[in-house]
This record gives sequence, C-alpha cells and structure tokens, in this order.
Amino acid sequence: MTEHIKNPCIGYCLLNQDNICGGCGRTKDERTDWIFLNNDEKLTIIENSEKRLAEIKQAEK
Repeated sequence: MTEHIKNPCIGYCLLNQDNICGGCGRTKDERTDWIFLNNDEKLTIIENSEKRLAEIKQAEK
C-alpha cells in the first residue's frame, strides 16, 4: 500500500510577488499540480516549501 502524503495547505492561500503561498510555501504551480504528483515529488515539494517559508520569515525580520 502506498503511503498518503498529506497536502500541506493550511487554508491561508495568499501568493506573494514571487507566486509563493504565504501559508504553505508552495509555488502556484506546485499547488495546482499537487493531486497529480507521486509521493517522491510531493516530499521534495514539502522540503522545498519549508525552506521557502523559512526564508520568507527571515526576510521579514
């Protein structure tokens, strides 16, 4: 059985000037494509989105 990767959306969907969601850190395309991706792709997106969110928070300081 394939493991289910939970959608990282937290319901705060506001894209910044770089088309990055302020809630989950995914790009517009990553959000749209999520349901079509395999688990490896989803895990990569989650890893990248966490880095993006950290960078956004750091820049806000």
